[in-house]
Formats: sequence, structure tokens, C-alpha cells
Amino acid sequence: MAASEEASFKKRKQEALGQWGVPAQEKAPAKVQVYLQRFRPQDYQRLLEANSSREPTGESTS
Repeated sequence: MAASEEASFKKRKQEALGQWGVPAQEKAPAKVQVYLQRFRPQDYQRLLEANSSREPTGESTS
């Protein structure tokens, strides 16, 4: 994804999450994630990429 596309997506993501009442630094609610996964798989993949890029490295999830 080009840098301009990524910046545009991040802006749209923040706006969309704002409409749901979720601050941009938090994860999207499960309902939103399920909707994206089922009906907008490309946006869901971008959400996963955005979430993985901001998580700190070196932490275990177990």
C-alpha cells in the first residue's frame, strides 16, 4: 500500500471509529470487526494491518 493510501485509510478509520464512539487509539469493537470481516474483507485486512503495526513488539499474547 502506498504511503498516501495508508494515510487516507488511517484517516477514514479514525473517522469511522469516531462515529461508533471509539477513540482512535483503541481497537475497533467486535461488532465492527465481524461486519468488516464478512462484508468488507479488504477493509478488514487493512484494519488488521493497522492494529498489528501499532502493537508494541516483544510482548507475548499468552
